[in-house]
Amino acid sequence: MRKAAAITLILTIMAFSLMPALGFGPPAAPSEAPPPYGFRDAGPAPPNMTVTGVIYVPLRNLPLIFYYAQAVSAPGSSLYHRFLTPGQVRDLFYPTQEFNETLAHLRSYGLRVLLTAADSIIVFQGQAWQVERALGVRVDIFTNGSVSFYEDVGPVAKGPWAYPYVSNATMLVFDRPQFLLTAREAAAVLSRLEGVNVSFPLQAYPMTALAQAYNATALYSQGFNGSGVTVGVLEFYGDPTLSQDLAYFDEEFGLPPANVTVVPIGGYNPNLGVITGWALEEDLDVEAIHSMAPGARIVVYVANGELPLSAAIAFIDGQDQVSVLGQSFGVPEAFLSSLGWSFFYYNVYLSDVYYALGAAEGITFVAASGDGGGMGYSAGPIGDVPYPASSPWVLAVGGTTTYISGDSGLQTAWSSMGFDQLLQALGGSTGGYSAVEPMPWWQEGVAPAPPQGFPYGRAVPDLAAQASLFPGSLMVGEGNQTLVVGGTSESAELVVGLLALLAQASGSRLGLIAPLLYGLYSSGDLNAFEPVTFGYNVPWTAGRGYNLVTGLGALNVGELAKYLEARAGPASGPLAEVLVNGNYTAFMAPGQPVNVSVNVGGPYASNCSLEVYVVSLEGVAASATMTYNSTLGLWEAELTAPSNASGVVYVEVRGECNGVAVRGLDEAFLGYFGSAVAPVPLYPYAPQLSMPVAVFPVSPMGNMSLSVAYNVTVLEYRPLNNTYGQVLSVPAMGGNVTELHFNASPGYAVLWLRGPVYGFVPFFIGSSLQYYFMVLPQVFSQPGSAYPGGWVLIEGLPVPPVETLFIPSNEVSGAVFWAAAYGSNVTAELVAPNGTVLSEASLPMTYQGYYAGLLRVPQGLPPGYYLVVLRSSYNSTGAGMDIEGYGVGMIYVAPELRASVQLFPSALPEGGGVEVMANITYPNGTPVRFGLFSATLLPAALTGLYENVSYSVEVPLQFSDGVWEAEAYLPGPSSIGNATYYEGAYGGEWAVVVTGEGAWGDQLPYSSAYAWLGRNVVYRGVNLTSGFETSGAVFEDVTIMYNGTISWSLMEGLVRVVSSRLTLSYVDSQGVIVAINSNLTLRYSTASALILIDSRAALEYSDVGEVIVGPGSNVSVTLSRVGKVVNGTAWSARMNAISQAELLGLSGLESMRPQHVTPRAIVTTPVQGVTKTQQVAALREVRPGQGWTLTAAVALSLVALAIMIAALTLTRRKS
Repeated sequence: MRKAAAITLILTIMAFSLMPALGFGPPAAPSEAPPPYGFRDAGPAPPNMTVTGVIYVPLRNLPLIFYYAQAVSAPGSSLYHRFLTPGQVRDLFYPTQEFNETLAHLRSYGLRVLLTAADSIIVFQGQAWQVERALGVRVDIFTNGSVSFYEDVGPVAKGPWAYPYVSNATMLVFDRPQFLLTAREAAAVLSRLEGVNVSFPLQAYPMTALAQAYNATALYSQGFNGSGVTVGVLEFYGDPTLSQDLAYFDEEFGLPPANVTVVPIGGYNPNLGVITGWALEEDLDVEAIHSMAPGARIVVYVANGELPLSAAIAFIDGQDQVSVLGQSFGVPEAFLSSLGWSFFYYNVYLSDVYYALGAAEGITFVAASGDGGGMGYSAGPIGDVPYPASSPWVLAVGGTTTYISGDSGLQTAWSSMGFDQLLQALGGSTGGYSAVEPMPWWQEGVAPAPPQGFPYGRAVPDLAAQASLFPGSLMVGEGNQTLVVGGTSESAELVVGLLALLAQASGSRLGLIAPLLYGLYSSGDLNAFEPVTFGYNVPWTAGRGYNLVTGLGALNVGELAKYLEARAGPASGPLAEVLVNGNYTAFMAPGQPVNVSVNVGGPYASNCSLEVYVVSLEGVAASATMTYNSTLGLWEAELTAPSNASGVVYVEVRGECNGVAVRGLDEAFLGYFGSAVAPVPLYPYAPQLSMPVAVFPVSPMGNMSLSVAYNVTVLEYRPLNNTYGQVLSVPAMGGNVTELHFNASPGYAVLWLRGPVYGFVPFFIGSSLQYYFMVLPQVFSQPGSAYPGGWVLIEGLPVPPVETLFIPSNEVSGAVFWAAAYGSNVTAELVAPNGTVLSEASLPMTYQGYYAGLLRVPQGLPPGYYLVVLRSSYNSTGAGMDIEGYGVGMIYVAPELRASVQLFPSALPEGGGVEVMANITYPNGTPVRFGLFSATLLPAALTGLYENVSYSVEVPLQFSDGVWEAEAYLPGPSSIGNATYYEGAYGGEWAVVVTGEGAWGDQLPYSSAYAWLGRNVVYRGVNLTSGFETSGAVFEDVTIMYNGTISWSLMEGLVRVVSSRLTLSYVDSQGVIVAINSNLTLRYSTASALILIDSRAALEYSDVGEVIVGPGSNVSVTLSRVGKVVNGTAWSARMNAISQAELLGLSGLESMRPQHVTPRAIVTTPVQGVTKTQQVAALREVRPGQGWTLTAAVALSLVALAIMIAALTLTRRKS
C-alpha cells in the first residue's frame, strides 16, 4: 500500500513552473494511492541505498497521559503543580518490554539504532534491502525531476509496533525556517518598486528594551532573572557560529555571558544551518530568550532534518531537562491532508501525545503562530494556522507591534500590510481556527464561537509579543552582523524567556499554562495581560477580549507572578480521569461501542451529575449521561462512536460534583484519514471545466479502505461576511478518483471530507489573485493603512486555473493560461463593512508584465477597517468561458497626520551635523507620542527621486519632550555622514523628508524641510571637459565633452553633450538636453526634453517628457516613461522652435573653474540670535498644516511614476 504523502506539494505550489507537469485525466481507481501530482514513483530504491526510519512503540495508559497533563496544570486540582517525576513517567507509560523486543528485532536484521527516546521511539538506519526485510515494506523513490524523497510503500508492516515511518520527506517541510523576517526581505520587496511613491520608515530596538513592555522589570527588581531555570529551544540543522554570535550580542547589548548547551537529536551537521537559514533562526531564538531571562540556562536541541517532529519531542520528554521549550516553526494545516497519514501520524497525532506527556512532567511547550496573517498560508482562512501552534498542548504565540518611548510604551497587533500574499512573511500575526484540533475546554467561553461554516477548532493564538519589523528588533547573526528582525519566531522565544522568569519567581515549573491563563481571563482577573485592541491580519481584527490576532494579549509577568507565587487562580474543580475502552484510546472506529469510565476521586466521588461528549471539528458529535458504579467507584457511560464525524476528537466529561465544576478530556483519532492527492493545496482550478479529486481513506493502521462511504463537499469562503457556505456535496466510496464539474463564484474554497473520513484541501476557484498581488500603502509599514484622500498601490499578476495550461488559446500563441495571465481585465474596489463599494480602479497591464494601479480612498471616510476586493476577468474563446478571479485584502483608514519640520542649524558646513525636529500631530492638534517616523536625507533638487532611496538613507526619529527628533550628518570631504547613498554629492540645498505612521495606523506621507550645505557648485555658461565636479552640482546652459558619469545633479536651461559617452544617473533636468555625436544613457533620471543629433540614447528607469530623434539617431527605452517621441518628417518642424545656432554653438571649448555661489535664503532660516530652545518652543506652537511640504508638482509626478516602474517583474516561464 502506498501512503499518499504528497509531501513535496509544498514545493510545487511555490514552484509555479511545475504546473504543466500535472495530469488531470480520471484514471481507474487503483488499489494503491498514486504518487502526488507533479511527482512520479521512480521505482524501488537501490538495495544498498541508506535510509532512515522511525518506529513508535505505543505508550501504555494513554488516557492517563492526557489526564495528568491537565491535572498538574489546572489551579484547583489536587495535583496542581505536582508534576510527574522521570521514574513515575517510566513506570506509568513506558512500554519497556515491547520496546526492547523491537530493538532486538531491528538489530537482528543488521539495522543500526541511531536514537531512542522515551522507551517508545526508535530511530534506525540501514540499507533499503535490510529495512524491507525487517519491516515487510518496500522503499520507493519519488521525484519531480528536481526534488526527490524516499518513502515506504505497502504492504503494512507487521510486528509489535503500530506503524513505521521510513521516509526523509519531513526534511522538505523543515528545510527552512518559516517564521523569521528580516528587514532585508522587506527592503527587497520595496526595491522592486522603482519609481513608486512608497516610503519605508525603519526603526529597531534592542530586544532587552522590550522587558518593560511585559513588566519583566518588576521581576528583575526582585532579583528574578531566570537563574536556576533551564529552558530549551528546538531547532533544525544547527549553527556553527552560535557561540561567537551570542558573545558579540551579549557584549553589544550589555548582557551577561549566556549559559548555552547544544544537544543534537540525530545526525548533527551544523554547517547545513547556514545554507538553509536555520543558523540565523537559532541566533535569533537564543538571543530573544537570553534578552528576557539573562540568567537562565538555555539548551539548544538541534534535530536532524529527516526526523519527524514526534521523535524530537519524545527525546526532549525523555531528557526532562527543560522547564519551557520554544519552537519557531510550523506546518500550515492546509497541507496536512496531502502529506498523507504516516506524516500526520508521526508529526501531528504522536506529537500531541508527547506534548501532553511533557506537560505532565511540567514542560511548557511554546510555538510561533506564524507570519502569514489570517489567510497567507491557505486559500482562505481555513487551513491557515500551522501545527504545532494549533496543538491544544502547546501555547501559541502571535505577534504585536511594540512602540517604546522613554519609559513608556504601547502595543498594537502585528498587522497585515494590506494583503496576505501567499506563503510570504509580511502577513502579520497568524491566527484563526484550527481545522485539525477541536477547541479544548479551557478555551470555551473565552474564545468566540467560530463563524458559520468554520470548523469548531482550537483558536490560535493564545498570547502575543513583539514580532513586527515596523519597528523591529536588533539581533546579531553570522559574521557579527547586526540585523533588524521580526516575526513570530521572535515573539515565541520572548515568551519562553518570560516564562523562565515566572518559573523562577514561583519556584516551580508551569506545565500546560493555558488553563490558568484562560481561567484568569474568564474570571475577570485581567491584570496579568496587556490588552491589544488595535490591528488586523485579514480577515480577523483585534479588539477587546480574546481575538484571533493576538489572543488574550501580551503578558504582564509582574502581575502574573503574583498568582503563581500564591498557587492562586480561578479554581477549576477536580479533573476527571477519563478512561475510554479500558486504557487505550488512540483510535476509534465509526460505530464502535465506546465505554467511558471516570474516576473523580475525593469527597466528590458519588454526588455528581456528569455527561460525556465526543467533541469534534463539527462540534458535539455524540453524548451520554454517566451513572455511578458504586462497586468500582467509577462513573460510567456507553455510547457509539459517531459516523458523522472524524479526525482528532476529544472524549470530554463535563458536569459538577457537590456544586463544584468537573472537567476531563481524553484525545483520540476517530475514523479514517483521507489522504488527498488531488486537488493540490492552494492551486487554482476551473470546476466548470473539471477539477480532479483523488482521495484515499486510510485506517490508522495504514490500510486503505475501499468500502467506507463518505461525502466530498466543497465550501466557498465569503469574505464580505466572513463565513463559509456549501456549494457542492457528493457521495463517495473508498478510494475515489474522479473529476468534479460544478459552477461556483471565483475565490477561496475548501474541499472537505465529511462523515467517517477526515481530510480537507483548500484551493482557489478561478484565477488566484493571492499568489503575486500586493496591496501597498503610501507608507510601507504595518498595519497597511491609508487616509481619506490618499491611495493604496495595487500590483501583481493573476494565476489562472491549472486546467487552462492544456487548452490552446485562439487569441495568441500558447495556452489559455498565459493569455488569461497577461490579458485579463483586472479591477480593484474599496468596500465598506456593509458591502458598499466606495471607490474603484482599473489595473492596466504595464510593459513590465504586471498589472498596476492606484486605488483612491474617498474623502470623508470614517476611521475603520475596509476591504480591498480584487477581480479579474478574461473572456476565452479557447476555453469557451469567462475565466474570472477574486481576491481580498484589508486596510485601515485613519485621518492623515500633520507635521511641521524644522532643522537646526539651517545652514552648516560640509560634514556638519543637523538636528531634525518634527512636531507631528493628529488633526485635532494632539501630539503623536507613539509611532514609526524617519527622516530621509537627499539633495533638494532630487526630492522627486525620494522613493528610490527612502529605505537606504534614513534616520529614525525619537519622541522627546513633545517633539520627534533625530540627528544626521551631511557629507563632507572626509565623511559622507548618513548620506552614504550619495557619496560625492556635496554642495547645495539639501532636503530632509519626514514620513511614517502612528501607532494607530495614522499616516504621515510627506513633510520636508531644507538645509544649505556650505559649498554650492554651479556651472553656468561654460564648457566642461575635465576637472569638474560630477556629483552634487548644478549645470546651467553648459556644454559637456566628457566620458563618464554625472550623478545626483540638477541641469537647467540648455545643456549640450558633444562627442561624449555620458551616463546621467539620478539627474533631474528641468531644461533641454541636446546630444550631438554622443552615446547618452539616462538612468533613474528625469528630463523635460531630449534632442538627439547623430547620437544614441538609452533610457533606463527614467521619465522623459519629450524625445526628438534627429538624423542618424535612435533611442532605446527600458522600464521608462516617455511622454512623446518626435522623429521623421516632424523633425524639421519641431526644430523651428529651437535656434540651430544655439544648439550647435560649440566655439571656445575650454575647461573652466566652477563658480562658488553664496547660499541663498532657505525656507527654514531662523531669526538671527534665536536659540535652539526658542526654536523648539516655536515649533511646538506651529498649528497642524503650517509645516513645509513637497510641492504639488512633485507629488503629482510621483503618482505618475507609481504606475510607471516595475515592482514585481515576473518572467514568463513555460515548462
